[in-house]
Amino acid sequence: MEKTIILNGEELKLKANAMNPIIYAEAFTDEFFEAQTNIIQAFDKRGGYDPKKIKTVEVMRLVWTMAKTADRSFPNFDEWVESLDAFPLVMLMGDIAPLIIHNITGNTDIKAKNTEAVESAH
Repeated sequence: MEKTIILNGEELKLKANAMNPIIYAEAFTDEFFEAQTNIIQAFDKRGGYDPKKIKTVEVMRLVWTMAKTADRSFPNFDEWVESLDAFPLVMLMGDIAPLIIHNITGNTDIKAKNTEAVESAH
């Protein structure tokens, strides 16, 4: 599953597929599935999420992993983060939730009930 988002005024192509855990494991020491699950568990039944349950670096790592999967020439994690003016976590939560759900379920047609409110805020 692919999605193009706007980050710091530029298009960024993200790709969720079976390569994500491999790229993630090559770059980081924590577990890819655990990072995804932590983010999904932050969402509540009303469609919002608890920011106290979100680890910003975890989200950054997942976004970077999906960008690296989409474009293998994408810079390494530290270079990419240093190039960002800001990391708009609130905006990105709705953008990446469907990609994470796709990775967890393997279903491209599924839409998380809890991401609808976040997406409508954009």
